[in-house]
Amino acid sequence: MAEEENVQSVRLSNVTTRGRPPKNIKNVSGSQRGTTDTIVRSDAREPARAYAIRAREEASSPDVITSTFTLFDTDVIALIDPGSTHSYVCVNLVSSKTLPVESTEFVIRVSNPLGKCVLVDKVCKNCPLMFRDICFLTNLMLLPFDEFDIILGMDWLILHNAIVNCKRKSIELRSQNSEIVQIESSDLNGLPVVVSSMNALNYVRKGCEAYLAYVIDTKVPGKRVESIHVVCEFPDVFPKELPGLPPMRKVEFGIELVQRLLLSQ
Repeated sequence: MAEEENVQSVRLSNVTTRGRPPKNIKNVSGSQRGTTDTIVRSDAREPARAYAIRAREEASSPDVITSTFTLFDTDVIALIDPGSTHSYVCVNLVSSKTLPVESTEFVIRVSNPLGKCVLVDKVCKNCPLMFRDICFLTNLMLLPFDEFDIILGMDWLILHNAIVNCKRKSIELRSQNSEIVQIESSDLNGLPVVVSSMNALNYVRKGCEAYLAYVIDTKVPGKRVESIHVVCEFPDVFPKELPGLPPMRKVEFGIELVQRLLLSQ
């Protein structure tokens, strides 16, 4: 990137954070007017925010609003997050559906609570999100995450005059023909449940069954001794098939030392 390009800093957080932005970096908040995507410069002291991507251990978590939309004839699970400044789309979804991608005017730095940053500079403009045969256009920035297909932030909510009801976990949107559409939060049972390694150990200690599984791609040919560097020089040492573990045996190995030997240059 050229030095003249501004880098927008976006903080990923589960809670609303307040504070002064870093020096020499202007805060930029995304907003949408009509079907165009514009980035407005702002000197506000509150940093931009985005949804913290983390694996949820309870599929019916009450602190999120999700719904199912249709994007290019494909059902997608969307997280509706008023705490996110921008809207995002999963990179894998863009690759699988070959969605049209454009470069953004500014580079956005997305950081999580652990301090790791991801630079985002690609966007899919005017994506037609369909809900009950009603189209809600949105600009989706490419971000690597796996929990949801789409994250809809404040830019999308403002564009469609959304009213969020946190108690009922629902939102009201105004379509282009001024029709009011109410979206109820969907059940998250369809999402994969992921637990941390520490919780997995706790479950095992409590008596839960644990399985260790791995996937083998049968289309990929297995490695042979001749194709492995250095190992290929000793084919007689490595048999084609291992009959089993080596037997327990004592190997006498020692280095004889000469007593009272002085080494001098």
